[in-house]
Amino acid sequence: MKNKLTLIGLFFVSTYACLAQDVITTRDSQIIITKVIEMNIDQVMFKYIDNLDGSTYMFQKSDIVSIHFQNGRVELYQGANTITTSSPSHDVIVTRDSQIINAKVVAVSIEQIMFKYMDNLDGSTYMFQKKDVTSIHYQNGRVEIFQPEGVKTVQYNQNQPQNQYRTQYPNTTYPLFIQSELTSNGGLATDSEGREERLSINFGFMMGGGLIGIDLEALLGKRLGLQFGFALSGMDISINYHFSPYINSSFISLQYIHIGLGRNNVGATLGPMLNFRAKKLFQAGIGWGVVVSRGPMWTNAYKEEVTMLFQFNIGLYIPL
Repeated sequence: MKNKLTLIGLFFVSTYACLAQDVITTRDSQIIITKVIEMNIDQVMFKYIDNLDGSTYMFQKSDIVSIHFQNGRVELYQGANTITTSSPSHDVIVTRDSQIINAKVVAVSIEQIMFKYMDNLDGSTYMFQKKDVTSIHYQNGRVEIFQPEGVKTVQYNQNQPQNQYRTQYPNTTYPLFIQSELTSNGGLATDSEGREERLSINFGFMMGGGLIGIDLEALLGKRLGLQFGFALSGMDISINYHFSPYINSSFISLQYIHIGLGRNNVGATLGPMLNFRAKKLFQAGIGWGVVVSRGPMWTNAYKEEVTMLFQFNIGLYIPL
């Protein structure tokens, strides 16, 4: 009886070993079912799953988007960075310009993919056109590969034999080659109707160049914004760089502030500001400005020898 149990155990172990597989996805959209043998800083060595006794092959890591290991671990490659997750808890979108985005896919239509960033699930919904996306790696293991003639879906299952992949794609040869045309894309926040959120209006204390003021910001790209504001006693203008590609994210700015107008002109400063934005409404900033001009009212407000001013603001913002 003991010998029989041992044989049965060896049978299941050997069967599992034969079926175990790693899945490599390359930047030119190849999906290769392999057994990874060795990895170093720059390279990945592997054998084809249906020829484990054959030659060992090699990829440069720079040519790979991801490796899904048979034990459930996933490595995503973005430039010199490697992102590893042992038990994926989110979806991953890979774009044709090699962005790797940790996301929660909300909806997929015929032409579009709606999603939220994992670090901003309470924030805005974003949109990609399918033509700008290479693949979606869902947290349940399903992968969708997008190409001009349609969508191919692959279920990464560690116990799925190679011939099942061939059954899914009877008109292709192993390894599976999926050709795609490289393009670049955006990916700005959208409102509930799918319109991109590119503007915000901000108002509060020490904004707009005065005690109480208002600012308007417009995104010029995914992260770069231009901001202009005014108050009863001044005006400001700044160039903003957002830390994430949505308008309700924190940012750093180079800000010009003109204090006072006309006969009440105090002066002007130029300097950096670090601005925090909560997921909704609240924002605050802190920084400093180098004095670049002094007006007739300067000595009424500051000492003549002052060359730098501490600056801050606090208020609310509303995406438009």
